[in-house]
Amino acid sequence: MSSSVLRPPQRYANSLKNRYVAVVGDSIISGTTTGVGYYDQIPSFLGQLLYKRGCCAVCRNFGISGQRTDEMLARINQIFRRDFGTPDLVVLEGGSNDYNFNSGTAQANITLYMTAMVKYLKAGAKGYVTNPSSLPANGNLGDYYVVTVDNDSTGGFNPDSGQSGAGGNACTLWKCTGVQGGIKGWGRANTPSTWVVPKIVIMNKHFLNFSGSGDNYSPTAVNSESVIINTAVHNVCVNEDVLEGDIWTWLANRIASGEFTYQDWTSWHCADGDIHPSAQGCNLFAQYLDELIADQTDWVTDLSKPKTANTIRLPLAY
Repeated sequence: MSSSVLRPPQRYANSLKNRYVAVVGDSIISGTTTGVGYYDQIPSFLGQLLYKRGCCAVCRNFGISGQRTDEMLARINQIFRRDFGTPDLVVLEGGSNDYNFNSGTAQANITLYMTAMVKYLKAGAKGYVTNPSSLPANGNLGDYYVVTVDNDSTGGFNPDSGQSGAGGNACTLWKCTGVQGGIKGWGRANTPSTWVVPKIVIMNKHFLNFSGSGDNYSPTAVNSESVIINTAVHNVCVNEDVLEGDIWTWLANRIASGEFTYQDWTSWHCADGDIHPSAQGCNLFAQYLDELIADQTDWVTDLSKPKTANTIRLPLAY
């Protein structure tokens, strides 16, 4: 495949009939204009590969360079679009900027905010708040909100009455379930059995033993940033029952097998002397995602069917 940017074709003039893949992340996803440049290539390459499998999927880039996972959560509602509707698949990638901002709190923050994004996508939440006392007093029955720091011990916080308590659980899902004393009330809720976004993947960190000159060729090298990010991602995927994109192991196996040499790996890895993949690296990143999607039962089949009146979900109202 050429290293030039390839745009995924649309099969249907009505964009709401196309399956919709949203790729959310930091500069790894958004791309960079420095060095060889690779803006938008991971989502674009992925769209081409899925199209070759017969998928009528449009891949959209929601990467913003420099963002931490809390900043990604703050804009996650942007993926619900009137021109494409609700995503059929969301790929989440991030964590390096959390580590660069404060390595000591990175694992806890990545775990918290990735969990919040997953809960948000599963429930089709109307928004998120940092604690139960900030839940809106005018919530509509059936609305979901994600609470990132749940300090309420009652499980039934009512924002109008000011009811609150000590303790509680971090990152919970709340639902407006009924009227309490004539006031719409909120309570902790389980994840709905049918997810609003039915397919979710979280990618782990793609480099192995990063240094200023690029990635080391040793697939067993230990890199503290990778360990912290990948541990957080793994835990979220296990706890939330979503798919882990283990590109670290996928790439390490190819180095171990001799498919890449050190020289190939350096050219694969460095677009700008930093941790960003080159155009070839973006191609491989998309190749891994394509293979991961193909390995899941019915995912390619689902993404190959045009949306119908029963499967088109209009964007949530924000």
